[in-house]
Amino acid sequence: MPDHLHGAIRIATRQKHPLGQIIGSFKSRSTSAARMLGCK
Repeated sequence: MPDHLHGAIRIATRQKHPLGQIIGSFKSRSTSAARMLGCK
């Protein structure tokens, strides 16, 4: 898997949504943006 991303997030305040939902949203938006740029 040469085309993937690692990262760390820091949440300083209490969130309305569970962490898994926040990460899922980030992944979805990242995939959409990459596809718009022509990445596979």
